[in-house]
Amino acid sequence: MTRIIKGFAVDWGDRWRRTVWAQLKHIYWFNVLPDRQVEFDRSSSPAALTEGDPGRVEATQAVKEFVEQERGPSAAARFGTEKALREHRLR
Repeated sequence: MTRIIKGFAVDWGDRWRRTVWAQLKHIYWFNVLPDRQVEFDRSSSPAALTEGDPGRVEATQAVKEFVEQERGPSAAARFGTEKALREHRLR
């Protein structure tokens, strides 16, 4: 379900692949790592290629808040350890 956080519309792009998007004027895509860290992936804004772009910084903050609000445990927590998660993915 799309939520408004810090003025951005934020939602899962693909929950299984752990991608999240945030949109205000431009759309920003992020990967969510198993430890719930947020990693910038791409954007429709050419300025977002630089880490200091205000839109990218604000979108990152909104996505981090979105991920924090998610109640489900991380993939690693569901499988107990990172090793168990990797073994599950290899099946």
